[in-house]
Amino acid sequence: MSLASNLETKKITKESIQTALILLLKEKKWDDITINNIVEKAGVSRMAYYRNYKSKDDILTDIFDNFMTKLTEISLPYMQTKQWYDYWKVLFDFFAEHVESIRLLFDCNYKVFILDYLNNFYISSIKTLSLSDRYRIYGWVGLFFNMFVEWIENDMPISSEKLAQVCFESINF
Repeated sequence: MSLASNLETKKITKESIQTALILLLKEKKWDDITINNIVEKAGVSRMAYYRNYKSKDDILTDIFDNFMTKLTEISLPYMQTKQWYDYWKVLFDFFAEHVESIRLLFDCNYKVFILDYLNNFYISSIKTLSLSDRYRIYGWVGLFFNMFVEWIENDMPISSEKLAQVCFESINF
């Protein structure tokens, strides 16, 4: 088998495992899901599972990495040009599109994981930061995260436009 074929097989296996976990989370609680459940639902062997992941947490990390990669692709142009209202709007529109998956993460008590991930993501994406800038970013992520959680948990009672405006007005760049 060629390298390209191996990479494609690995990608398909990982996607199958990720999809299986998401489907299982709709049926069961996080702690009740076993590796056997995942491999059966994914249609892969345990060996294939362990070639790609060490734990269920690793699967969620991979899912969230993919999620953040997509989010970055659509939001980065607005961040780079400092179009902050549009940046916030794109973020909240993206989250609204993926609300079901986000709620599954919340149900797994992964809010702290998401907050830590966002902190690390934004801090590491900016190469040189003064101490003041680091604190600003942590404050910005905390503000955004709390608004985001409140919005999702309360069934998005205001539009993404309105929430983007609230964020825009709350942070003075």
